[in-house]
Parts: sequence; structure tokens; C-alpha cells
Amino acid sequence: MSRGRVAATDPGIGAPRRTQPLETLFSLCLGIVLAVVMGVSVTTLRPDPAEGSRAQLESLAAVQLRAQVTMSRDEQIALEERIRDLRARARAQEDVWSTEVGSLVVALSSVVMVGSLVAIRRGSTRVIRDGVLLAGALSMVYGVILMLMSAQTWLRFAVLVTAGLVTAAVGRARFAASR
Repeated sequence: MSRGRVAATDPGIGAPRRTQPLETLFSLCLGIVLAVVMGVSVTTLRPDPAEGSRAQLESLAAVQLRAQVTMSRDEQIALEERIRDLRARARAQEDVWSTEVGSLVVALSSVVMVGSLVAIRRGSTRVIRDGVLLAGALSMVYGVILMLMSAQTWLRFAVLVTAGLVTAAVGRARFAASR
């Protein structure tokens, strides 16, 4: 007696097969690991430029706390203005970074998701296909979150709509094909 539940017809083989719990777990782990690797790769190649601004803000805040008693009112106002300017600059840099990195992650996720469909046609194992598809879906979520954190622009709108369309098309092609 075989364990597991009956899965949909495997498009690569054409015969119903049983899904083993270990296969499902492996697909899940593969998807998570690949999604993390994609996210880390993109953020490593395009690091957040606001990190330098954050370090400056922390040091200025520490100076402000230590010197509140000894600073004149004019010096305190000048320091507060400098902190405000740094915060505004850091926010602007974060918006640009979120838009660029979010767009890259969505594009990479789209390629990976379409790649999982190509793998179906080439007859690779179901476990690998499902893991790659999951990696694309998880990294698509990461890209969409980055885009939601970015400034409201037409690019943001276009990338979010594209992400939705690609995800729907790949899902339809993948799961409608198995019925």
C-alpha cells in the first residue's frame, strides 16, 4: 500500500501518480531556498544606498543626546535641520532603491516562473518543477512588497500590474494544463 494522496495527472508522464510527503517537503524547501538566494543575490548586487545615511543619522542622534545640555539653541536647531535633511535624503534613496530592486526581483521571478513551465515541457521531475515554481511565486511576493514600499509612480503601477498578470498567466498555464 502506497502512502500519500493521489495527485493530478503529471503532464510529463500522463499517468496519475501519488504525491509522497517527502517530495512535497522537498519542493517546499527548494522553493524557499531558491527564493532566498534570488532575493539575497539582487540585494547584494544592488545594496541599499540609505545605509550610509542611517549610520550618519545614528551618530548625529547620539551627538544630539549627549550635547543637549551644552549646545546653544541655535546649534540645536541647526543639528535638528541636518537630521531632518538626512532623513529626507535617506527616504528618497530608499524609494529609488525599492523601485529598482523590486522591479528586478519581479522580472527575475517572472523568468523563474516561466522557466518552471519550460521545465514541464522538457520532462524534468515534478519535485524540481514545483520547487522552481514556488521559488518564483515567493520571490514575486518579495518583489511586490518592495514595490509597495517604493514611491507612488507609474513604474510602480506598471510593475505591480505586470506581476499580477504574469502570476495569473503562469498559474493558469500550469494548473489548467494538469486538468
